[in-house]
Amino acid sequence: PAAATISSSEAGEILSSGLPATLDALVPATLSHSHSPVSRIETGKGAPSGLWRALSLCEIANFQSLRRHLGRPRADTLVRDLADHIARLEPDVRLAPAGRSLLELSFEADSAESATAVVERLAREFTRTVDLDGERHVIQLRWGVAAAPAIEDDEVRLTEAAESALAQARTESRVVMLDLSQTDVAFD
Repeated sequence: PAAATISSSEAGEILSSGLPATLDALVPATLSHSHSPVSRIETGKGAPSGLWRALSLCEIANFQSLRRHLGRPRADTLVRDLADHIARLEPDVRLAPAGRSLLELSFEADSAESATAVVERLAREFTRTVDLDGERHVIQLRWGVAAAPAIEDDEVRLTEAAESALAQARTESRVVMLDLSQTDVAFD
């Protein structure tokens, strides 16, 4: 299988919108194109679909602290830097900043478990300190994930589940996944 590895020198530009950023040591980001849990199946309309649709919300938990230390203009670029880094690690994930410290990730996966695995792998990538503008910083992330079978077409329910998962992740300090195929998952 084809694989890509990002060295610390290549990662140096990933988290900085043109300013130097590096991760501690070598950043092994091995992406197997043949066994990736992120699926892209083309439909007749050209839109990607898969067995499961996943929506994840990623929040920079220590944004206020970083903003005080880095200054507002630099802190305002962090969510875009985060999106750029994730796009390099998982090119099939669609990313959209949803606020100054919030990023939305949507993708298709083979199962709810494989969607969780994608997010957990991304979460592990951000456990190292990051060099932002010549200083070491930890970017603490919270992850909430919701997944539903692709045949379900309720975007509102998927979004509400991802928001609920993120709220739960804030209190539990872990990646939280809500599987919408379970009958006990309901939202008002």
